Amino acid sequence: MPLSPHAQAIVDDFGRQPGVSPEHVVNLQGVLAASPVLLDQFNEAVAKQRVLGLKPLTDPNAGGTFTPDDHSIRLPLARLSNGPGGKSLDSGEMTFVLGHELQHGLYSPAAAASRKDFETAAVQIAKTTHDYSDAAEKVLSSNRMDEASAEIAGWNATVSRVRQSNPHASLEDIYREAPGRMHDFIDRTGGMPQFNYALKSNLTLNADMTMPANAANVEAMGVNFFDKAAKSTRIGHAGQSDYANHYGPWVVGTAAIYERQYNKPRPGDPEQPMILDMQRLGLKEEVLERNGIDLGSDTRPMPYLDSSTQPPTPGLFQHSKNTHLHVSPISVQELEHVLRERDPQSQSSPALSPSQPGHADHALYQQIKGGVEKLDAQRGREWDASSERMTASLLVLAKEEGLSRVDHVLLNNPTDKLAAGEKVFLVQGTQSDPAHHRADMATVQAVQTPENQSFERVQSINQAQSQAREQQQALEQSQQEVTPPGPTMTR
Repeated sequence: MPLSPHAQAIVDDFGRQPGVSPEHVVNLQGVLAASPVLLDQFNEAVAKQRVLGLKPLTDPNAGGTFTPDDHSIRLPLARLSNGPGGKSLDSGEMTFVLGHELQHGLYSPAAAASRKDFETAAVQIAKTTHDYSDAAEKVLSSNRMDEASAEIAGWNATVSRVRQSNPHASLEDIYREAPGRMHDFIDRTGGMPQFNYALKSNLTLNADMTMPANAANVEAMGVNFFDKAAKSTRIGHAGQSDYANHYGPWVVGTAAIYERQYNKPRPGDPEQPMILDMQRLGLKEEVLERNGIDLGSDTRPMPYLDSSTQPPTPGLFQHSKNTHLHVSPISVQELEHVLRERDPQSQSSPALSPSQPGHADHALYQQIKGGVEKLDAQRGREWDASSERMTASLLVLAKEEGLSRVDHVLLNNPTDKLAAGEKVFLVQGTQSDPAHHRADMATVQAVQTPENQSFERVQSINQAQSQAREQQQALEQSQQEVTPPGPTMTR
């Protein structure tokens, strides 16, 4: 079966990517054509819109990647280049890698559903126990199944390639086709000139050497591949990570975002640490941070308790999305001190009011104050407590009506229904501009409402707006559609 028209279009588009040469495209097409299983898999992934594009790979610690946010597979151009004699040296390697990454694409709906389940659980956890261990274990188990299934797909693509030219291929033939990949499936013992090849004891094959993706084989490849130590996998930003810690930053970052969204501390109180059983999950703070943790819009360090020890060990997750650096942790007590110093609402740092420089609404307050001062001057009045109350009340009005600035503060002219000055108006823009924004309230209410009551209302509005922004950011940053993008699948 040839490439479908849509699949061929994706290959053609790959040829137009920066740095991709006709040689790379010819070799890619050769890899696909040489493995019937791989060709069918590619057509299927494209037909189901699980894979929408191919791109060059820039990560030096990965043989290939699948990126769920744009459903693209990234391939290393060096592996698609010709060696001496004009032949592609890594056709077997690329067959395995492409089969692996295509399976990630086919599994992507299940992976997205697993992340969504974690987010749903995180909302309740943030409001109650703060212990994300069980929910994290479930999503990491999905990642493990994803990687294990992808390994089996890579095996089957390679077997198809080998048996296309040699129907009676042996384990040795399969091993030699992609030696860098097959040690997770085949044990090679002995030495030159005679090696012995045996399928790993926890795996089973069909009569045609293909591997069924049954529960036993998936679990076996979870052990053989996903569970390997970092010294064997050598993935991640610095090539020093295993798979649990490759996927772990998404778990930690998402949990932190939801913890802060749904469990805000009271002013003056320390931040609630979230809880993770780091040993059970196979996570290490240093490796997670080097891989890059995204804490969302609130990049303050996130305190946590490692419940794998008794008593639990305090730790601190740093926002390292861009730095990929591990900062030595400080104690939760030290963190609480830092947070108290940073928190303008804490007892040790009294809250600023909008009338004070440094408050986020001070500029808007000053604009309104200037307008009220003009009204006082027009009426021959001095600035007094009623002026302060009116200014504070009008600040609430501006915040509620979404005014970003106030150019005029005016009193109404007399009408059939209103006496002069019964209403006070805020105007953003010039009065002659039909597009100007206007808001109004009863003057008596503006003058009589206590200043502190208005300032409390301003604080509530700001908190609500901040919560809405954080919720939106949490929804955008915690997965593809609603949260931080899902982790890149790496081989």
